[in-house]
Amino acid sequence: MKGVYSWKTGSHCKGDATKVGAELEEIGEQVTPEAVVAFAAKHKKSELHGEFEWDNETAGHLHRLNQARHLLSCIVIEREVKTPKGKKEVVITRAFENVKDLNNEDGKRVYVPIDVALTVPEHRDFVISGIFKAIQDLQDKARAYDSYLKNPVKFNSGLNTALKAV
Repeated sequence: MKGVYSWKTGSHCKGDATKVGAELEEIGEQVTPEAVVAFAAKHKKSELHGEFEWDNETAGHLHRLNQARHLLSCIVIEREVKTPKGKKEVVITRAFENVKDLNNEDGKRVYVPIDVALTVPEHRDFVISGIFKAIQDLQDKARAYDSYLKNPVKFNSGLNTALKAV
């Protein structure tokens, strides 16, 4: 692949992204999580090896934490609300939002019920800034794929409108 590898902002990856990218290229054109783990396990001195927890007891616990995060990210609430025109419609939202823990100074994150996330000003600001960042990330991605979009000008205009609304 041509280009420079780096980690996404906020990533918890510690290794040298350039080395990890090269090792991923070694795996082949179709990379699966299973192939990445197998490569890292086989190549103990590789940069990829350092990205994994190899102690089974610890790894099992970390896996369950990831399952819990996934569960908390996926559970939703269906609510009936009135539209501005007085009609009723069902709105589906996440049940929990991942926000900064206001009781902890180390930047730790916690999941709070959506009602708390949207009524506590610090949480609401955090959620809204996350929406803003997601739209910006989508703008970056759209720029990279402009030539593949049916109408990139209209698409980007829509994202700009969304960004202004936030």
